[in-house]
Amino acid sequence: MKEPFLRELYTRTVQRYNRQPNEAEFGGWMDVLKEFDYSDVDAALRRWQNDVMIEEFTHRPIGARMPTPPEVKMSIQVFEAKNALSFTPCRTELCNDGWNYFYKGQFIKRGEIIPLLASAKRCKCHREWIEREKMGEKAS
Repeated sequence: MKEPFLRELYTRTVQRYNRQPNEAEFGGWMDVLKEFDYSDVDAALRRWQNDVMIEEFTHRPIGARMPTPPEVKMSIQVFEAKNALSFTPCRTELCNDGWNYFYKGQFIKRGEIIPLLASAKRCKCHREWIEREKMGEKAS
């Protein structure tokens, strides 16, 4: 990630925790997090800030303290590992989320097209993913 983008995330995070920016601390962020995309770091920081699990040592929510760069990195890596096991749709013309949507008829109201009748069925990509998952369970 380019320095200006990481600096923006770092500055926003420091402000969120009522701290002053520190060049040495930012250097640590740059060293550890430069390999990740802006969106990955931003999402990891948001997950961290929303984490209400109580820490054993401080007895406060995890999100109440500013994360260290290795904690942000670990959050990104754990999230990516979880998503690697999940379904990714083929995103063809009809498939956006593993479902094929079919509409019959339409109604135009103030320039907005409203489908009158819709149906959906699982896309072939999702059915194949389910079969691969089943085969993986049998192999285990």
